[in-house]
Amino acid sequence: MAVSKVILNGTTLIDVTQDTVTENNLLSGYTATGADGIGIVGVYVPEVIDLQEKTVTPTQSTQIIEPDSGKDGLSKVTVNPIPSNYGLITWNGSSLTVS
Repeated sequence: MAVSKVILNGTTLIDVTQDTVTENNLLSGYTATGADGIGIVGVYVPEVIDLQEKTVTPTQSTQIIEPDSGKDGLSKVTVNPIPSNYGLITWNGSSLTVS
């Protein structure tokens, strides 16, 4: 079985779906053998993905955590502990207690 496209984290590293491998569709620095049997060295440089880290603190409302404008995605999201001023709700089987 042949592989015609290799994608890593949303970035196309190799794409030979249209034709045989060429220096322009092989990742820069990698070598392969072309259809004519001659070795080629890739020159394709994928687009750089700009990720960011975020830290959030729980609230009583739903939060949607998204990257800032101009960023491509999130590499890490850290969730802080629940703040101490939040009440603790417990269920004893028949009623709720807030402490």
